[in-house]
Amino acid sequence: MPPTPGPDDDAGPSPADLAAIEHEWPLIAAELDVLDAEIAVLNADEHGGPSPLDWRRLRRATARVTKVAAELATRPHRPQEPRRTTPAELEGSSSMTDPYAEIAAELRRIADDLTTLAGKGLPKPWFNISIQPATDERGNDDVVIPAVDAVAVALLGRPATTDPMSSGGHMHRIAGTRGPVSLGVHQSVSSPEAREREAELARLRAELDALRTAAPAAMAVA
Repeated sequence: MPPTPGPDDDAGPSPADLAAIEHEWPLIAAELDVLDAEIAVLNADEHGGPSPLDWRRLRRATARVTKVAAELATRPHRPQEPRRTTPAELEGSSSMTDPYAEIAAELRRIADDLTTLAGKGLPKPWFNISIQPATDERGNDDVVIPAVDAVAVALLGRPATTDPMSSGGHMHRIAGTRGPVSLGVHQSVSSPEAREREAELARLRAELDALRTAAPAAMAVA
């Protein structure tokens, strides 16, 4: 179970988080390249179908994920034990500004800046937005999957799906377009089989706790 977020989280990732991100970043970047290539293929479907260049880009991106995953496997990361927030720190923590409100406000400012480029005869840009919700809760599928689905439904009208990656992991993700803007919403998650096992373990633990609670009462009656 991941550590409980606290006031220190407002300052950004911990040193251990940064070390883990730095270790995994080559693989994350490679998988984002695959996502970008998949989005390009989807966009091309609306304009006569993907070109040989689109397919070659996707094949190269997929091959790079396999290569980077193999390289990382030879030098595994040893994460530090995260510091857990105490109840007193939680009680005294101040509430954060809503991140989605902040992002929406900044996107409006970006839209205003893009408007200043209209009518200048510039070549058409490829505009991609990649969103990774609940990054502070990686490893907690009960938080990550609903967060990804909420963003996916809000922006693309349907939830994401969990897909196996060539690196051996799983990604809960969706890709689509809003007009000329390509959108990708994704985050690493456990496999569906692992989630089913965890749910079954939780059910069995609950049954065991109930039996332990009931046993003393039954003995007292006897």
